[in-house]
Amino acid sequence: MKITGFHIAAIVSVGIYIFAIHFVPAQDLPNYVYQGFVFNRVAFHGDTFAGFFAINSYLPPNAIAPVVLGMLDAAIDPIISGKIFYFIVWLGLYSGFYRYIRVHIGRESVISAAIAFYLTFNTTFILGYLNFLAGFALAVHAAATFRQRDGFFSIPLLTGLLLALYICHFIPLVFFGSYVLIDSLTQRRYDEIRKLAISALPVIAIFIHYLLNVTIPITSVPQQFTTVFEAISAKFFMMCSPLIPLHRVKWVTELPQLVIAFNYIFSAMLLAGICVLLVWNGIHRKFSISYWLSLIYLAAAIFLPKYLGGVLIPGERALVLCVLNGIVLFSTVNFPHSYQRLICSVVISVDLIIVSYYSYNAALFSELVEKDQIPSESLLYPGHKLEGTNPFTHFHLYDDIRLHRATPVFGTGILKCQEVTAQ
Repeated sequence: MKITGFHIAAIVSVGIYIFAIHFVPAQDLPNYVYQGFVFNRVAFHGDTFAGFFAINSYLPPNAIAPVVLGMLDAAIDPIISGKIFYFIVWLGLYSGFYRYIRVHIGRESVISAAIAFYLTFNTTFILGYLNFLAGFALAVHAAATFRQRDGFFSIPLLTGLLLALYICHFIPLVFFGSYVLIDSLTQRRYDEIRKLAISALPVIAIFIHYLLNVTIPITSVPQQFTTVFEAISAKFFMMCSPLIPLHRVKWVTELPQLVIAFNYIFSAMLLAGICVLLVWNGIHRKFSISYWLSLIYLAAAIFLPKYLGGVLIPGERALVLCVLNGIVLFSTVNFPHSYQRLICSVVISVDLIIVSYYSYNAALFSELVEKDQIPSESLLYPGHKLEGTNPFTHFHLYDDIRLHRATPVFGTGILKCQEVTAQ
C-alpha cells in the first residue's frame, strides 16, 4: 500500500511539473519539438520548407524523438506532443529503474521506489536529452526482463531490441549489450553470447553505413586547470552534479547554500559507499553482474571526457548507470531496520526538495518566457560567460513552429539542413 501511494505521488508530481507549466524549461525539448514538427511536414506532407530540410540517407543512433513527435503531431499540437513524450519518457525511466532494482534485489520496497525517483531527475532529464532518455528507459526495462527470464531471449527479439536501442541512442545500446554479455559470462551461458553476436550484425551494418556518411569529432573538449586540487575538485563536482543536479544549472532563483552543501554531501556519501562496496566485494571475490557494471561505469565516469565522438557528457550519463547498479550492491548489506528507515526518509526528503525546487522555478521561468524576458542567467552552467544571448535556451523554435518557418537546428539526427535560404 505504501509503495502504491509513493508511485501515485511520484507520477502526479511529475505530471504537474510537465503539464501544468506551459513552457517546461528543458534545454533540448523545444529543439526536439521543432524537429518533430519538421519531420511530420517532410515525411507526411512532402513539405521541405523550400528545400531547406530533407531526411538523411542514413540512420543515425539518435533518431527516435523527432520520429515519435512527428507522428504525434499528426493528431496533437506539437507543444503538447512534446510534453506527452517527455512524460512518457520519464514514466519509462521511473518504472524501469524501480523494476531493475526490484528484479535484482528480489523484493519490493519504498526505498527502492524513492531511489528510482531520485535517479530519474538526473542532469540529462533536466536538459531534455530525449533520444538518450528514451533509450535509457528501454534499456533498463530490457535488462530487467533479461534477468527475469534468465537470459532466454530469442535472436529475433534480441535483434529487435538492439535496433530499437540504436535508433534511440548509442549509450543505452552499449549498456544493454554489456549487460547481456556480462550476465551471460557470469552465469556461463555462452549460447547467449553467440545469440548476442548474431543479433548485433544488423546494427553493426547500419552503424558502419552511418559512419561512412558522416564526420564524427573524436577529440574531447580540453579543460585547463591551474592546480591538481582544482582538477580533482572539478571532477568531484562533475560526478556529484548529475545525481542531484540542483546547482548544476542556474535557474531563476538561487538555491540556498545549505541545500547545495546537502546536495554534495549526500552525493559524495553515496559515491563513497559504492566505492567501499566495490573494494569489499573485490577483496572477498563476490563478483556479481552489479559489481562489474558498477565498476565499469564508475571508471567511465572518472576517465571519459566531457565531449567524445559527438556525445556530450558521456561520463555523467555513465555515472547514473554506476549508481543504479551500486544501489543493488547496497541491498546486499544488512542494515539495521532503524538505519533503513533513516535512509528512506533522507531519500524521500531529497525527492521532495527536487520536485519543489524545480516546479517553483519552472513556473517562474515559464512566466518569463511568455513575457519574452528570459534572463541571461537562466539555464546557465556555473562559470559560463554569456554575451547577449543564452545558448542553452531554444524557445524561439516554438515561434518558428507557429510561423511555419525554417531555421537551422543542432543535432538534427534523422533530418538534414540543405543550407539554402527558405522562402
